Parts: sequence; C-alpha cells; structure tokens
Amino acid sequence: LYPQFQALRKKRLSCEELALLYRHLEEKAFPHWAICQINNLQLILCQGFLKRCLTRWCQDPDGTLQNEVLYGGCVPDPENNLISAMEALATILIASPSEQTLFSTDSLEAIEAFIAEHPERQHHYETFLTRFGNQCLGDSKLENQMILVDPLPVFRTLSSLATQTSHRQATEQKDAHADQIRQQALARIHTHLRHKPLHRWLIHWLIRHARQRQLERQRIHDRFCQLFGILRELMLNLGVELTRNQLLAQAQDIYYLSIEEILGYITGTGSDINLHDLVLLRQDQFESHRTAPMPNGQFETRGIVALSTPWSAESDETAASLSDQERKGTGCSPGLVRGRVRFVHGGRSPEDTLPEPGDILLAEFSDPSLMPLYANAAGLIFERGSMLSHAAIVSRELGIPTVMAVAGVTKWLKDGDWVELDGRTGIIRKLEAAEMPSSTAV
Repeated sequence: LYPQFQALRKKRLSCEELALLYRHLEEKAFPHWAICQINNLQLILCQGFLKRCLTRWCQDPDGTLQNEVLYGGCVPDPENNLISAMEALATILIASPSEQTLFSTDSLEAIEAFIAEHPERQHHYETFLTRFGNQCLGDSKLENQMILVDPLPVFRTLSSLATQTSHRQATEQKDAHADQIRQQALARIHTHLRHKPLHRWLIHWLIRHARQRQLERQRIHDRFCQLFGILRELMLNLGVELTRNQLLAQAQDIYYLSIEEILGYITGTGSDINLHDLVLLRQDQFESHRTAPMPNGQFETRGIVALSTPWSAESDETAASLSDQERKGTGCSPGLVRGRVRFVHGGRSPEDTLPEPGDILLAEFSDPSLMPLYANAAGLIFERGSMLSHAAIVSRELGIPTVMAVAGVTKWLKDGDWVELDGRTGIIRKLEAAEMPSSTAV
C-alpha cells in the first residue's frame, strides 16, 4: 500500500478521490490489525509465565530477574524505524561541533540552506523525507505536524543524536553494560537450575520467544507509523480541499471531525451540513477535556459509561511512599543511575525538551513521541504505565534504567531535582545537596 500511496503524492486528488483512497486503506489494511493484538497477547503470556517460573524456581521474590534476562540486545530495523533512520541521518548531516550547533540553534531556513549546499547530504535528506515525511515525532496522534510540514523538531533531535565520540563511547558502554546484566542473570538461572534440564530448557524457550515478540512488537509499531503517516497526509489533504471550498476555516480543523462525518459529508450520507459549526463545538469540548483532571488509573463501567463512571483524579495517597525522600514504582529496566530530572510536560515540542547527557526524563505517561529524547537520557520515570508499556519495552531494548507507575511522581519531583533511580527495584530517591555530583551511571 505504501508505494501505491507514494505514487499518488504528486497528483492533486479531489475530495471524492481522497475518500475512495481512505476506503481502499480501510478495506486492505484495517482487517489485518488483529496481528498486533495476537502478538501482544503472546508477549503478555510469555512474560507472565517467565516471571512466574523465575520467581518459583530461581528464588526471585521481587520478580526482577525477568527484566534482567530481557535487557538490551534488540536493534530496530533502520529501513522502517524512524528513530534508527534519524540516528543514521545524523551521522551524515552533522560532521562537526559547529554543525551540531547549527542544527540545535539556527532557524529552519538556515539549516535547509546549509543542507542544500552539500548535494550528497541533500540527497540523503530528501530520501529520508520521501520515506518518513508523513510521520511525526508524536506518531500516536493524527493531528500532530508531519515532518514534511515542520522538520525543525527533527533537526533539533538530529543535533542530540549526532554521533560525536562521547556519544559513541557512551553507547558502546551502555551495550556492554546491558550484555553484562544479561549474562549475570543467565548465570544465576543456570546456578539454580543446573540439575533441572527441563526447567532450563523451558526458561530459555520463554526468553527466546519473549524477545522475538518484543522485536515483532517494534516492527508492528513501525508499520503502524507508516499507516498512520498515510492517514495523516490523506486527512490533511482532505482538510486542504475542504478549506479551499470554504467548508473549514483551516485545514487542521479536519481533525475535530470523525471519519464518518467527513466521508458522510462528501458522499451526502451524513446528517451534519455545517462542518464549521461542528468544529467550533468540538473545540470547546476538547478544551473542556484538556483542562479536566486525569481519571483514575483503573475504573469500572456499568450501564451508560458517561453517567456511571467516576472520572475523579487519583489521590497522591496512592503513591508507594517509602519516606519523604523515596518513592517506589514498577522497575521495568534494570540499572542504577543518578542524574538531574528533566520534566517533559504534555504539549511541549521535542526541541523544547532535549535533555542534556545524563539527565533523567520524567513524564506523566509513556508516549512514542518521547523516543527521540531517549538518546541522551540516563534514565526514565513515568507516573503511569506497566511492564508492557511502549517505553518499558523500548527501554529494555536500549538498556536505559526505567521505573513505571510511580503514582504522584510528577507532583513530588520538579524540573532540576537530582534523584537516584534503581530500575531493578523501582525505588527513586531524592538526593541531598551533598550528593549531587555529575550524572553517573553504575
């Protein structure tokens, strides 16, 4: 489907043709989405059974051994993974510290003019745009700006990904550290199961299949980004056509409408005839939802969901507080690290939140759009999430210590705090003034 769509890019399609293209995508791609759910189910079963076996057979009451044997070692496909492609592009476009400064501080026009002066770099940049231009750093939302429309966040991220010697050495050290943790965990398993060959075989089978499912999940996510990129570009083109016909105030307003409302208007089968007023209504509703408190992490629904569900925000009392200086969450990726907290607020663009090397990223929840920020991060902390959250899986693959599900942590910590994070036990400790050296990873 992707090559077919790329061939249509140079043509200006009418609303009717764009609607038919959407129905074609709906018919060909959407019925196969169960593959994602099947893979996730297999991953849940493998990880759950692996954790249970290790807890019972290897004296692992805390359930941390599972994270250690799955730590690091999975490399995404650079042909289809946006972040891997950006890492490769950074090595081509940025060859010196002065060029890195250009990409991190100058305007979009200045950066594109610099690239245009170097034909080989221009070729690689255009190839990247052809392949990933309809995606964005926040790939989970259709309304986010495409890279084609606003490449500045990508240039800012490329600056942080530039493979200077220090970054390359840090990556090599991180890979070696991840390999050491895996080998120590496997040695511990062999020690406990040295006289139980069937138990050893089952453990290795579960480890192998869990890692395969993790890698397949990443590949499916990459395909998901491709499909979302097609839909994002298709919807934006529909918005442009509707704006040209004075049916919307601006092309981006199309994201306030549902698919059926858009297609129903085009085909004459919809009930709404005034899209502009419908957009104004949705904007008011979106603003009301945006300012409302976050709902509970878990809730039950009965009858009419909007009337029967308690959407109250979680209380800070639910936080696992060990003391005034410590909190405990779910350790998802092992490793002990100290660093300065960098709070990634919702709605801030990646170029506003690029961490310094050694910073620990703090966010309310895991989002794929944060992946470009992981390059320099020493650790990750999320208020919401689980062992199977996107960030938890990616952090294990990249070897970044991570703690999820730390209730109230975004109120407990603030930008600039120094903390010690233990990705094995899930314990986070605030550091005193005397304990604030340069960021170090153990």
